[in-house]
Amino acid sequence: MKDKVNLVKGLPARYRKQLAQTYYDAFGSKIGIMLKPQSKTIKLLASALNTDNGFYALKGPRLVGFLGFESKGNAYSDFNYRNLKQVFGFWKAALVSVIWQLAAYRGLKPGQVLIDAFAVVEDQRSQGIGTALFEAFLDYAGQCGYGEVLLEVINTNTRARKLYEGLGFKPVKVRKYFGLSPLLGFSSSITMSRKVQL
Repeated sequence: MKDKVNLVKGLPARYRKQLAQTYYDAFGSKIGIMLKPQSKTIKLLASALNTDNGFYALKGPRLVGFLGFESKGNAYSDFNYRNLKQVFGFWKAALVSVIWQLAAYRGLKPGQVLIDAFAVVEDQRSQGIGTALFEAFLDYAGQCGYGEVLLEVINTNTRARKLYEGLGFKPVKVRKYFGLSPLLGFSSSITMSRKVQL
């Protein structure tokens, strides 16, 4: 018998280390270029992720997926200078915080909310967990009065783009990173949008 998946908003503290590892497993190929070694990056993630701004899929003691979101002025991935300095020291924190600010999504308007990070652990994919996380979040977004949900997907992640299109998201613009590409590990991202029933 399969374990039941429970979806929750906000993450109990005992799952924080699992979240940090899951985030790193999903996005390490991007953030790992700037943030090394892995052990320090996971330490940063365990303290810098705003877990109140997220929906989580839990199977008993195991975190199997998450969706983190950002509203205006309230980020999910808070890689600010202070957080970075505590783990990486002055010089690296200064450099990475500047790069992060240049690469971060800007310009959320009233009525918009951004999906900042989304992942399902590898051995739990194709079981409907990702779709369930999106549905829970979209319902929440509508209840909170957000009329539009945005997300960004990097140009090389065709699998994710296909999933988002299947969930009703449509591409609205392409953002090129030019000189930042070697540091980010990708050359552009596609902003996708979905309207929400209020």
